[in-house]
Amino acid sequence: MTTTKKTTKKTAAKKTPPKRAVSPASRKAAKKAATPPADAPNATQANVVRRPPKEPKASAMQAAVIVLGDAPPEGMSAKQMIEVMAERKLWTSPGGKTPEASLYASIIREIAKKGEGARFRKVSRGRFVLNDN
Repeated sequence: MTTTKKTTKKTAAKKTPPKRAVSPASRKAAKKAATPPADAPNATQANVVRRPPKEPKASAMQAAVIVLGDAPPEGMSAKQMIEVMAERKLWTSPGGKTPEASLYASIIREIAKKGEGARFRKVSRGRFVLNDN
């Protein structure tokens, strides 16, 4: 029986050369050489097509202020506010399953944080009106 020895090659670790120090002047010159002049026919800025800015959409809280402006004195629930917002096309949920819960939580959070300075006032369980301040 003959035994064979397994030989393993030791791979030499690749050594990277040390980085050279680059002066700020040469760094600036390299950057200047890489950018095309502004009057060049294929300059980057000349090819950019700008779209007109979009109008910002009203948030659920802003839409709630609009809806509660016409609310009865007994107030509205969050679910009623969401329904009216959708009817008037002020705001629609971007895909959430419970937009009324999110609106309710936002209103409660604002009342807790701002107190008397909040835009909303709770009149009964789950019903809100605009604050008279």
